[in-house]
Amino acid sequence: KTAHKLGIYGTYLSGAGPTVATLGDQASLTQLRIELEQQNLNGSLRLLRIDTEGATVRGE
Repeated sequence: KTAHKLGIYGTYLSGAGPTVATLGDQASLTQLRIELEQQNLNGSLRLLRIDTEGATVRGE
């Protein structure tokens, strides 16, 4: 609920572990971090940039 009231693009469960991934712009994600830290939840929050290049192979 907190993420979506900020206009976050989407949230989903990721991988086999208890990981929740959220997509949004920098401003919304920064505000989300502030609000989630105030809720004293057990866990960690990491803001990561999306890799737009992916894996690359470079020859000599």
